[in-house]
Amino acid sequence: MIVSEIQLSLVPLLKPSDAVAFAMDRMLESRLFDLPIVDNDQRLLGLVRYEMLEDQEQDNTLESFKSEWKDISVRNNDPFIQLLHLFQEDQTTAVPVLDEEDFYLGTVQVHDLAGWLATQSVVTQPGGLLTLKVAHNNYSLSEIARIAESNNGIIINLRLSADDEPEYMLIHLKLNLVDLTYVMATFERFGYRIHSFNHQSHLSDFYTERYDALMRYLDI
Repeated sequence: MIVSEIQLSLVPLLKPSDAVAFAMDRMLESRLFDLPIVDNDQRLLGLVRYEMLEDQEQDNTLESFKSEWKDISVRNNDPFIQLLHLFQEDQTTAVPVLDEEDFYLGTVQVHDLAGWLATQSVVTQPGGLLTLKVAHNNYSLSEIARIAESNNGIIINLRLSADDEPEYMLIHLKLNLVDLTYVMATFERFGYRIHSFNHQSHLSDFYTERYDALMRYLDI
């Protein structure tokens, strides 16, 4: 999934020659605390934040504090996870999107991203979540897929992240299986370490039903 799949918002664009008071008014009107600054060719120059403006004289131009502009953007072919990183790390309310030649295309707001994620099958499709801890030199996507398929499972989504131990990585899987009991057992049989999981085990339901039946019997 990449950034171009997300619908972009049309937000007010600022010019370097705009006054601080003008920029603050645009932010209050759009309810955004971050707005892009572009040149006459629609190339992104930077991002200005509301707190930057509060420290400036109202009639100053944005260019007068150019060194404080933020360099925050993504390209339309970047993975969407990069957007999540920017929103989290930079605490921004909007991220400009550029094409391959650095021309400004539009902006992704926080609620744009949240709304888009809610429509994705990765989020809405039922299934279990499983994270494997794997050594870097022992990573085989084909084997992981084969193990999932041997249990009638399909990998809906897969992503990688670093582990606390540098020689290992974490492989985060979402499978179409609601119950991961058997697929986890197969992974362990092939030497994979289960780091974490989230699913609905039919075995839990089995013992819950038996427990409830026992309690009803004891009440008689």
